[in-house]
Amino acid sequence: MSPEAKFAVMAACIYLPLGLGYLARKAGCVNPAVSKPLQRINVLTLEVLVAFVGCWTLDLSSPGRALLVPVIGSLVSVGLLGVGFAVSGVMGHTGTRRGAFVVCAMMSNIGMSLGGFVCYMFHGAAGQSLAVAYTSHFLPVCYVVAVAVASYYAVGSRMGTRELLVDMVRNPILVVPIAAMVLGIVMNVAGAAMPGWVMPVNGVAVVVLVSVHSFAIGLTLRLSRVRGYWREVAALTVMKFAVGPLIGVGVVYALGQWGAFDGVLWRVVVIEGAMPVAIFATIVSNLFDLDRDLANTAWVLTTLACAAMLPILYVVTATGP
Repeated sequence: MSPEAKFAVMAACIYLPLGLGYLARKAGCVNPAVSKPLQRINVLTLEVLVAFVGCWTLDLSSPGRALLVPVIGSLVSVGLLGVGFAVSGVMGHTGTRRGAFVVCAMMSNIGMSLGGFVCYMFHGAAGQSLAVAYTSHFLPVCYVVAVAVASYYAVGSRMGTRELLVDMVRNPILVVPIAAMVLGIVMNVAGAAMPGWVMPVNGVAVVVLVSVHSFAIGLTLRLSRVRGYWREVAALTVMKFAVGPLIGVGVVYALGQWGAFDGVLWRVVVIEGAMPVAIFATIVSNLFDLDRDLANTAWVLTTLACAAMLPILYVVTATGP
């Protein structure tokens, strides 16, 4: 597939459904309440399949190297957390605004709804597998740390840290995809042969998964709230699209893994390091009564800005040395 065709497919899967969802809500054609069950079904079906296939096809010839992938992801996320704290301090943030900004800095859209999808489009099944491995650090590291940060800065939060963590353990939205990843690794280690129809179905699942997520997000998009946070959004844009990938490159190089997985690893790390604010950042901000408008604005604008980053990421990672 040519670069032009890849960009066309990505734009069609990410931004077209996003716009359609937004217009459908504005026109009153679709109730925005549909967004939540739509995403729930998506996660429990297509995302489970994609995670399963990604782990089944992951190169485990060097188990230690494979386990290093989520460690690299953790270091990138923690690095962004530290930068977020520093920048927030310079900006003079306090209380709920500081909490929301730091959470947005740490949490990036690295899953199959964006980062993993870009890895798949640029590097096929190998990119998907490494993206799934990279993303596996999100729940035990990003989500737990973000919850601790949000709880610290919260004012009148509706759910305590312990309650939320217990809910996470019991929540099928979190448990089922993790179970699928474990099953995929078991199949991988057992050397089970993958039927020929699995990869074509996986390709369709990835495209539909992204499109449905984007449409569901579009249903809840409120552009009227996107104002008053230009300093924060500018800072987060630099962190996400410049600082993140630089941290990733530094970590991969420092660990001596530049040529790992035939050079696909550093490319996946750069792509994932350059992803916009995660939707989970808006969820955490909402649960703990942080600055919701800051989180929503940062998510909307950095996600839209990601469109300009895709050609750059292609040049750097798909055609780089």
